[in-house]
Amino acid sequence: MRIFLLIVAELVSLGFVAGASQVELKGEMLAVSGDTGDGHAIVMEFSRCMANELYTFSRVTVDGAVVNRATSDNIGPFLIKNSGWTGGNHLMPDGVTHSAHTLSVTIAADGKILECDTVTTARSVVVTVVNRLLCPFDASSTFAIETMRYTVQGNSIQVDAEHQFQNPEPLVVERYYGMQSMMTDENAVLTPEGEYSQWTPVAKVDRFAKSAAKGFDTFIERSDKCYQAAYMCPEVGLGDRHAVKPDDVVFIGNSWSKCYHKLMGDVEVKKGDTARWKGVYSWFVVPVTDNECEFAYRGYIDGKHTLFRKQLGTAGDARMKNLRVMTYNLRFSQLASAERLAKRISEENPDFVALQEVDINTSRFTVPDSVRLQNTIAIMAEKCGMFGFFGRTIDFAGGYYGIGILSKYPCVSMLTHNLPNPAGTEPRVLLEGTFLLPGGTMKFSCTHLDHKSDSARAVQARFVLEKVATGTMPSVVAGDFNARPGSNAIELMEKSMVNLTCGNPTFPATAPVAKIDYIFGYPASKLRLLSTEVLDTLLSDHRPVVSTLLLTF
Repeated sequence: MRIFLLIVAELVSLGFVAGASQVELKGEMLAVSGDTGDGHAIVMEFSRCMANELYTFSRVTVDGAVVNRATSDNIGPFLIKNSGWTGGNHLMPDGVTHSAHTLSVTIAADGKILECDTVTTARSVVVTVVNRLLCPFDASSTFAIETMRYTVQGNSIQVDAEHQFQNPEPLVVERYYGMQSMMTDENAVLTPEGEYSQWTPVAKVDRFAKSAAKGFDTFIERSDKCYQAAYMCPEVGLGDRHAVKPDDVVFIGNSWSKCYHKLMGDVEVKKGDTARWKGVYSWFVVPVTDNECEFAYRGYIDGKHTLFRKQLGTAGDARMKNLRVMTYNLRFSQLASAERLAKRISEENPDFVALQEVDINTSRFTVPDSVRLQNTIAIMAEKCGMFGFFGRTIDFAGGYYGIGILSKYPCVSMLTHNLPNPAGTEPRVLLEGTFLLPGGTMKFSCTHLDHKSDSARAVQARFVLEKVATGTMPSVVAGDFNARPGSNAIELMEKSMVNLTCGNPTFPATAPVAKIDYIFGYPASKLRLLSTEVLDTLLSDHRPVVSTLLLTF
């Protein structure tokens, strides 16, 4: 059947503004060229491919090398019990007749209408393909109408799939592989929350059952060129694996040179039934973290730049954990609302956040009307899906001004300590929390030191150390220390705690020249810095700092 190719405009509202990609359309051939986000070139191509000549992403290159080639399924076929395969790369039982046909293709680029044989730029490209899947025993009968919506953004292709079953009589789907990888030259596989919880040579990778991998939703492949991750969203349709029995497999690796997500097994479907799933393929050269406790990478889902974090089984001490910790001076929401700040913080997926210059229910005249009388901590905690805690420093403008903590983990105790104030300037506090994590308890604290007097900051630093750098419990303190590296306060902190940040400046945000925001840990034997970054964002007059730590209880 002839494809009707319609190019339409779609204006995508993004929480994170991705760098624009080049979009080139020649007839039915589509190529989206951009950046992986870590300084490497990526090109994602769409065309007719596989045995059924279905329209889908057919090739991906990174730095000019082919890293994914759809010589077989990348969206998945159905095996009908006692009948045969339909869809994807599978022909009818005669080995000649197509089992599926593409009925229509719609391509959308943000902001303007494209014509065929046109080159333009776009932040997001959406390709919607409607396929007809036939019943294997009767080429004149429709098994399902398959709608595949591909969102191409940055280094990711998101797939939103829907199958509307049309089979006249009930049929049993023996197997359905909803998301398959055709990575080329992969040499190792990682399945967080699955059997291969550490990097495993591809030749040793097989399969595992649902009962042995209750949290499995991602497999990652590695080659000499790059990484490829295949994330299946557990909150959407078949992604929670409800259509797979406990003793059935949910992952198949190194089979016909590819890896699979399995979404259905021995499930009856009838006319009028609908099945959905959502998954994201991402390609990158440099992961955010890659160690025995965690693998993390950046990609895009639902239009948002996202940090995908996957906890791994440890080869040694089971009481080891990766922590992602952030500190951020908010400048009392003068430059961005609590909602916008929370959205940016959520993109980094932190476990703990130390917040400074936080307003609660104030009517400060220097901020926009929309952020007055807001409970900033309550709003940010809700939007980030975290627990929120506030430490009052002073009463101000009908409300309160101070510091705060956001945490993914429940609090055992929370104390607010007034810092010594020998300079007689604005009062400052230390917010000291003890939190319960799966492997044990730890302290996470937030502070904001004096902004005028170096000697006052030194006295305050000594006080902070007396509270957070004692005993055997792991402890992290973060905040705006208003002190540069080498100052008395920072030298005192570094004598008792390990500095878990880099030397890059954090203030002012528009053109940073001074490092005054820090994260410190105690004891050094229990906290190791894996990565750290000063984020390039202008939602405050400070730039936030985020560090990934390896914690041992």
